[in-house]
Amino acid sequence: MPQSQFKKVTEMFEINKPILVGDIGGTNIRLGMASIDSNNRICVDHIKFNPGGDVACLEDAIAAYLDCISLKPEYVSLAIAGPQNSEIIHLTNRNWRLSRKNITLRFGFKRTFFHNDFEAMARSIPELGTECFDLVHAGENISNCPILVAGPGTGFGVSLLARFMKQWIVLPSEGGHQAYSPRNYLEFQILQYLQKEKSYISLELMCSGRGMPYVHKAICEINGVSYAPLEPFEIHEKALSNDNICIQVCKFNAATFMGAIGDMALSSGARGGIVLAGGVTQHLMKYIKTPNIMARYLNRGVRSEYVKNIPIRHLLEPTAALYGTAAMVLRG
Repeated sequence: MPQSQFKKVTEMFEINKPILVGDIGGTNIRLGMASIDSNNRICVDHIKFNPGGDVACLEDAIAAYLDCISLKPEYVSLAIAGPQNSEIIHLTNRNWRLSRKNITLRFGFKRTFFHNDFEAMARSIPELGTECFDLVHAGENISNCPILVAGPGTGFGVSLLARFMKQWIVLPSEGGHQAYSPRNYLEFQILQYLQKEKSYISLELMCSGRGMPYVHKAICEINGVSYAPLEPFEIHEKALSNDNICIQVCKFNAATFMGAIGDMALSSGARGGIVLAGGVTQHLMKYIKTPNIMARYLNRGVRSEYVKNIPIRHLLEPTAALYGTAAMVLRG
Protein backbone atom coordinates (compact mmCIF):
# COMPACT_ATOMS: atom_id res chain seq x y z
CA MET A 1 0.00 0.00 0.00
CA PRO A 2 1.40 3.45 -0.90
CA GLN A 3 2.87 5.49 1.93
CA SER A 4 0.32 8.29 1.31
CA GLN A 5 -2.52 5.92 2.15
CA PHE A 6 -0.81 4.96 5.41
CA LYS A 7 -0.56 8.62 6.40
CA LYS A 8 -4.23 9.25 5.87
CA VAL A 9 -5.12 6.33 8.11
CA THR A 10 -2.49 7.18 10.73
CA GLU A 11 -4.04 10.61 11.19
CA MET A 12 -7.27 8.86 12.27
CA PHE A 13 -5.60 7.10 15.23
CA GLU A 14 -5.72 8.12 18.82
CA ILE A 15 -2.00 7.70 19.43
CA ASN A 16 -2.44 5.75 22.69
CA LYS A 17 -5.15 3.45 21.36
CA PRO A 18 -3.58 0.03 20.76
CA ILE A 19 -3.97 -1.78 17.46
CA LEU A 20 -3.96 -5.53 16.90
CA VAL A 21 -0.80 -6.75 15.16
CA GLY A 22 0.07 -10.20 13.85
CA ASP A 23 2.92 -12.13 12.27
CA ILE A 24 1.36 -14.88 10.16
CA GLY A 25 4.12 -17.18 8.98
CA GLY A 26 4.29 -20.48 7.17
CA THR A 27 4.84 -22.29 10.48
CA ASN A 28 3.78 -20.07 13.41
CA ILE A 29 1.40 -17.25 14.34
CA ARG A 30 2.16 -14.38 16.73
CA LEU A 31 -0.40 -11.81 17.84
CA GLY A 32 -0.06 -8.74 20.05
CA MET A 33 -1.33 -5.25 20.82
CA ALA A 34 0.80 -2.31 19.68
CA SER A 35 0.92 1.37 20.59
CA ILE A 36 3.36 4.28 20.77
CA ASP A 37 4.51 5.18 24.28
CA SER A 38 5.33 8.58 25.79
CA ASN A 39 8.95 8.28 24.57
CA ASN A 40 7.76 7.78 20.98
CA ARG A 41 8.73 4.12 21.02
CA ILE A 42 6.56 1.35 19.64
CA CYS A 43 5.52 -1.10 22.34
CA VAL A 44 3.94 -4.50 21.74
CA ASP A 45 2.15 -6.13 24.67
CA HIS A 46 -0.01 -9.20 25.29
CA ILE A 47 2.06 -11.22 22.80
CA LYS A 48 0.70 -14.70 22.17
CA PHE A 49 2.48 -17.41 20.20
CA ASN A 50 0.57 -20.14 18.35
CA PRO A 51 2.16 -23.05 16.50
CA GLY A 52 0.40 -22.90 13.14
CA GLY A 53 -0.95 -26.43 13.33
CA ASP A 54 -2.94 -25.60 16.46
CA VAL A 55 -5.57 -23.54 14.63
CA ALA A 56 -7.66 -24.26 11.56
CA CYS A 57 -7.67 -20.69 10.24
CA LEU A 58 -6.41 -17.21 11.09
CA GLU A 59 -9.86 -15.95 12.07
CA ASP A 60 -10.08 -18.63 14.78
CA ALA A 61 -6.68 -17.60 16.14
CA ILE A 62 -7.74 -13.93 16.26
CA ALA A 63 -11.05 -14.82 17.94
CA ALA A 64 -9.33 -16.89 20.62
CA TYR A 65 -6.79 -14.12 21.22
CA LEU A 66 -9.37 -11.35 21.56
CA ASP A 67 -11.33 -13.50 24.01
CA CYS A 68 -8.23 -13.57 26.26
CA ILE A 69 -7.58 -9.82 26.44
CA SER A 70 -9.70 -6.96 27.75
CA LEU A 71 -9.03 -4.66 24.78
CA LYS A 72 -11.14 -4.30 21.67
CA PRO A 73 -8.96 -2.92 18.87
CA GLU A 74 -10.39 -0.94 15.98
CA TYR A 75 -7.55 -1.60 13.56
CA VAL A 76 -5.46 -4.66 12.70
CA SER A 77 -2.13 -4.80 10.90
CA LEU A 78 -0.90 -8.24 9.81
CA ALA A 79 2.47 -9.36 8.45
CA ILE A 80 1.77 -12.28 6.13
CA ALA A 81 4.12 -14.72 4.40
CA GLY A 82 3.15 -14.10 0.80
CA PRO A 83 2.90 -11.48 -1.96
CA GLN A 84 0.46 -8.62 -1.32
CA ASN A 85 -1.22 -7.93 -4.63
CA SER A 86 -4.94 -8.54 -4.17
CA GLU A 87 -7.87 -8.49 -1.74
CA ILE A 88 -7.46 -12.25 -1.24
CA ILE A 89 -4.03 -13.34 0.00
CA HIS A 90 -2.75 -16.90 -0.46
CA LEU A 91 -0.01 -17.75 2.02
CA THR A 92 3.11 -18.99 0.25
CA ASN A 93 3.83 -21.95 2.55
CA ARG A 94 0.44 -22.62 4.15
CA ASN A 95 -2.88 -23.59 2.59
CA TRP A 96 -4.75 -20.51 3.83
CA ARG A 97 -6.67 -17.82 1.95
CA LEU A 98 -7.02 -14.52 3.82
CA SER A 99 -9.51 -11.78 3.02
CA ARG A 100 -9.25 -8.22 4.35
CA LYS A 101 -13.00 -7.78 3.95
CA ASN A 102 -13.91 -10.98 5.82
CA ILE A 103 -11.59 -10.21 8.74
CA THR A 104 -12.82 -6.62 8.97
CA LEU A 105 -16.49 -7.63 8.95
CA ARG A 106 -16.17 -10.58 11.32
CA PHE A 107 -14.44 -8.60 14.09
CA GLY A 108 -15.92 -5.17 13.44
CA PHE A 109 -12.57 -3.55 12.71
CA LYS A 110 -12.53 -0.14 11.04
CA ARG A 111 -9.73 -1.29 8.76
CA THR A 112 -7.50 -4.30 8.15
CA PHE A 113 -3.96 -3.95 6.76
CA PHE A 114 -1.95 -6.73 5.13
CA HIS A 115 1.83 -6.48 4.70
CA ASN A 116 4.43 -8.89 3.40
CA ASP A 117 6.11 -10.52 6.41
CA PHE A 118 9.62 -9.59 5.36
CA GLU A 119 8.47 -6.07 4.55
CA ALA A 120 7.39 -5.87 8.19
CA MET A 121 10.61 -7.54 9.33
CA ALA A 122 12.64 -4.89 7.50
CA ARG A 123 10.53 -2.04 8.89
CA SER A 124 11.17 -3.27 12.43
CA ILE A 125 14.93 -2.66 12.22
CA PRO A 126 14.94 1.06 13.16
CA GLU A 127 12.39 0.39 15.93
CA LEU A 128 14.56 -2.15 17.80
CA GLY A 129 17.38 -1.57 20.27
CA THR A 130 20.98 -2.72 19.85
CA GLU A 131 20.33 -5.61 22.23
CA CYS A 132 18.15 -7.17 19.52
CA PHE A 133 21.13 -7.74 17.23
CA ASP A 134 24.37 -9.71 17.19
CA LEU A 135 27.32 -8.47 15.12
CA VAL A 136 28.35 -11.06 12.53
CA HIS A 137 30.79 -9.01 10.44
CA ALA A 138 32.19 -5.57 11.28
CA GLY A 139 32.07 -2.78 8.72
CA GLU A 140 30.99 0.81 8.24
CA ASN A 141 27.41 1.54 7.25
CA ILE A 142 26.88 4.49 4.94
CA SER A 143 23.86 6.66 5.73
CA ASN A 144 21.21 7.05 3.03
CA CYS A 145 22.25 3.74 1.44
CA PRO A 146 19.83 0.78 1.47
CA ILE A 147 19.82 -1.82 4.25
CA LEU A 148 19.35 -5.40 3.07
CA VAL A 149 17.16 -7.60 5.29
CA ALA A 150 17.04 -11.23 4.23
CA GLY A 151 17.03 -14.80 5.43
CA PRO A 152 15.43 -18.22 5.42
CA GLY A 153 12.56 -19.35 7.58
CA THR A 154 9.87 -21.63 6.21
CA GLY A 155 10.53 -19.69 3.00
CA PHE A 156 13.21 -17.13 2.09
CA GLY A 157 12.41 -13.45 2.60
CA VAL A 158 14.17 -10.45 1.06
CA SER A 159 13.47 -6.74 1.53
CA LEU A 160 15.34 -3.44 1.36
CA LEU A 161 15.02 -0.62 3.90
CA ALA A 162 15.88 2.97 3.01
CA ARG A 163 15.58 6.44 4.55
CA PHE A 164 13.77 8.96 2.35
CA MET A 165 12.55 12.45 3.34
CA LYS A 166 12.85 11.60 7.05
CA GLN A 167 10.75 8.45 6.66
CA TRP A 168 11.73 4.79 6.52
CA ILE A 169 10.64 3.19 3.26
CA VAL A 170 10.54 -0.57 2.69
CA LEU A 171 10.98 -2.11 -0.75
CA PRO A 172 9.64 -5.67 -0.50
CA SER A 173 10.61 -8.32 -3.03
CA GLU A 174 10.36 -12.00 -3.90
CA GLY A 175 14.16 -12.26 -4.06
CA GLY A 176 14.15 -15.65 -2.34
CA HIS A 177 12.73 -17.11 -5.54
CA GLN A 178 15.77 -16.18 -7.62
CA ALA A 179 17.40 -19.08 -9.42
CA TYR A 180 20.03 -21.03 -7.50
CA SER A 181 23.55 -21.27 -8.92
CA PRO A 182 26.11 -23.83 -7.64
CA ARG A 183 29.72 -22.84 -6.96
CA ASN A 184 31.47 -26.18 -6.44
CA TYR A 185 31.18 -29.81 -7.51
CA LEU A 186 29.10 -30.98 -4.52
CA GLU A 187 26.61 -28.18 -5.07
CA PHE A 188 26.43 -29.04 -8.76
CA GLN A 189 25.65 -32.67 -7.81
CA ILE A 190 22.88 -31.54 -5.46
CA LEU A 191 21.44 -29.30 -8.17
CA GLN A 192 21.48 -32.15 -10.70
CA TYR A 193 19.73 -34.46 -8.26
CA LEU A 194 16.96 -31.97 -7.50
CA GLN A 195 16.47 -31.19 -11.19
CA LYS A 196 15.19 -34.74 -11.60
CA GLU A 197 12.14 -33.71 -9.55
CA LYS A 198 11.93 -29.94 -10.00
CA SER A 199 11.93 -27.89 -13.19
CA TYR A 200 13.06 -24.72 -11.34
CA ILE A 201 15.51 -24.62 -8.43
CA SER A 202 15.28 -21.45 -6.34
CA LEU A 203 17.33 -20.11 -3.45
CA GLU A 204 14.33 -20.77 -1.22
CA LEU A 205 14.30 -24.43 -2.15
CA MET A 206 18.00 -24.75 -1.40
CA CYS A 207 18.26 -23.11 2.02
CA SER A 208 14.84 -22.65 3.62
CA GLY A 209 13.05 -24.87 6.07
CA ARG A 210 10.65 -25.91 3.33
CA GLY A 211 13.49 -27.03 1.07
CA MET A 212 15.73 -28.66 3.68
CA PRO A 213 14.23 -32.18 3.31
CA TYR A 214 14.98 -32.08 -0.44
CA VAL A 215 18.61 -31.14 0.20
CA HIS A 216 18.87 -33.80 2.90
CA LYS A 217 17.61 -36.45 0.51
CA ALA A 218 20.05 -35.35 -2.19
CA ILE A 219 23.06 -35.42 0.16
CA CYS A 220 22.09 -38.89 1.41
CA GLU A 221 21.97 -40.12 -2.20
CA ILE A 222 25.33 -38.53 -3.09
CA ASN A 223 26.96 -40.09 -0.01
CA GLY A 224 25.44 -43.51 -0.62
CA VAL A 225 23.53 -43.39 2.67
CA SER A 226 19.99 -44.72 3.06
CA TYR A 227 17.48 -41.88 3.33
CA ALA A 228 15.11 -41.55 6.29
CA PRO A 229 12.86 -38.44 6.18
CA LEU A 230 13.60 -35.82 8.86
CA GLU A 231 11.88 -32.58 9.77
CA PRO A 232 14.09 -29.44 9.60
CA PHE A 233 14.34 -29.19 13.40
CA GLU A 234 15.47 -32.84 13.52
CA ILE A 235 18.21 -32.13 10.97
CA HIS A 236 19.48 -29.24 13.10
CA GLU A 237 19.37 -31.35 16.26
CA LYS A 238 21.24 -34.25 14.64
CA ALA A 239 23.84 -31.82 13.29
CA LEU A 240 24.45 -30.64 16.86
CA SER A 241 24.99 -34.32 17.76
CA ASN A 242 27.71 -34.57 15.07
CA ASP A 243 25.68 -36.47 12.49
CA ASN A 244 27.87 -36.12 9.38
CA ILE A 245 25.04 -36.00 6.83
CA CYS A 246 23.06 -33.40 8.77
CA ILE A 247 26.19 -31.30 9.24
CA GLN A 248 26.67 -31.37 5.47
CA VAL A 249 23.08 -30.21 5.01
CA CYS A 250 23.55 -27.29 7.43
CA LYS A 251 26.87 -26.27 5.90
CA PHE A 252 25.31 -26.37 2.44
CA ASN A 253 22.38 -24.23 3.62
CA ALA A 254 24.71 -21.71 5.25
CA ALA A 255 27.02 -21.50 2.22
CA THR A 256 24.09 -21.06 -0.17
CA PHE A 257 22.59 -18.38 2.07
CA MET A 258 25.76 -16.34 2.43
CA GLY A 259 26.59 -16.67 -1.25
CA ALA A 260 23.15 -15.25 -2.03
CA ILE A 261 23.65 -12.44 0.50
CA GLY A 262 26.85 -11.43 -1.27
CA ASP A 263 25.05 -11.34 -4.62
CA MET A 264 22.19 -9.30 -3.16
CA ALA A 265 24.57 -6.85 -1.47
CA LEU A 266 26.16 -6.08 -4.84
CA SER A 267 22.92 -5.88 -6.82
CA SER A 268 21.11 -3.69 -4.26
CA GLY A 269 24.01 -1.47 -3.18
CA ALA A 270 23.25 -2.33 0.46
CA ARG A 271 26.03 -0.23 1.99
CA GLY A 272 23.67 0.81 4.76
CA GLY A 273 24.23 -2.63 6.24
CA ILE A 274 22.89 -6.17 6.11
CA VAL A 275 20.55 -7.80 8.61
CA LEU A 276 20.24 -11.58 8.62
CA ALA A 277 16.77 -12.68 9.74
CA GLY A 278 14.46 -15.68 9.62
CA GLY A 279 13.85 -18.68 11.83
CA VAL A 280 16.32 -20.97 10.07
CA THR A 281 19.12 -18.39 10.23
CA GLN A 282 19.55 -18.74 14.00
CA HIS A 283 20.29 -22.46 13.55
CA LEU A 284 22.88 -21.74 10.87
CA MET A 285 24.85 -19.04 12.71
CA LYS A 286 27.57 -21.37 14.03
CA TYR A 287 28.32 -22.31 10.41
CA ILE A 288 27.87 -18.81 8.96
CA LYS A 289 30.55 -17.40 11.27
CA THR A 290 33.21 -19.88 10.11
CA PRO A 291 35.87 -18.57 7.67
CA ASN A 292 34.88 -20.95 4.87
CA ILE A 293 31.24 -19.89 4.88
CA MET A 294 31.99 -16.18 5.31
CA ALA A 295 34.28 -16.51 2.28
CA ARG A 296 31.17 -17.27 0.22
CA TYR A 297 29.97 -13.78 1.05
CA LEU A 298 33.33 -12.00 0.93
CA ASN A 299 34.76 -13.43 -2.29
CA ARG A 300 33.36 -11.05 -4.92
CA GLY A 301 36.38 -10.75 -7.21
CA VAL A 302 37.19 -7.11 -7.99
CA ARG A 303 34.33 -6.03 -5.70
CA SER A 304 35.46 -7.98 -2.63
CA GLU A 305 36.40 -4.78 -0.78
CA TYR A 306 32.92 -3.41 -1.49
CA VAL A 307 31.16 -6.18 0.46
CA LYS A 308 33.95 -6.44 3.06
CA ASN A 309 33.11 -2.92 4.25
CA ILE A 310 29.39 -3.66 4.75
CA PRO A 311 28.47 -4.51 8.38
CA ILE A 312 26.35 -7.62 8.94
CA ARG A 313 24.09 -8.11 11.94
CA HIS A 314 21.93 -11.03 13.00
CA LEU A 315 18.41 -10.12 14.15
CA LEU A 316 17.74 -11.91 17.45
CA GLU A 317 14.25 -10.62 18.30
CA PRO A 318 11.63 -13.28 17.40
CA THR A 319 8.75 -10.78 17.56
CA ALA A 320 10.40 -8.23 15.26
CA ALA A 321 7.71 -8.46 12.56
CA LEU A 322 5.09 -7.35 15.10
CA TYR A 323 7.04 -4.12 15.67
CA GLY A 324 7.45 -3.64 11.93
CA THR A 325 3.82 -4.18 11.00
CA ALA A 326 2.84 -1.81 13.83
CA ALA A 327 5.27 0.87 12.60
CA MET A 328 3.92 0.68 9.05
CA VAL A 329 0.53 1.85 10.30
CA LEU A 330 1.26 3.87 13.45
CA ARG A 331 4.15 5.82 11.95
CA GLY A 332 2.91 5.95 8.38
